[in-house]
Amino acid sequence: MGEYTMREGIAMLKDSVAVFASIGIPRSVELNINVGYSRTHLPTLFAFWQREVPPGDQRAITDRVARLLPF
Repeated sequence: MGEYTMREGIAMLKDSVAVFASIGIPRSVELNINVGYSRTHLPTLFAFWQREVPPGDQRAITDRVARLLPF
C-alpha cells in the first residue's frame, strides 16, 4: 500500500524536476528506494529524479531543498 501511494503521489507531480523525501526510519527508506528514490549526499534526504539532471545540478538542487527542512 505504501509503495502504491508513493508512486501515485509522484505521478501527480510529473511536471517537477524531482520529488524529495526526508526520511530516517529504515522501513521508510526501503520503501522509497523500492519506488525509485535515490540517496543524495545528505543522509536523510532522498530524491526521485523525474528527468535527467547533471550530478552537479542535482547536488545544488538538493542543497536548496535541504534548506527547507524539516518538511
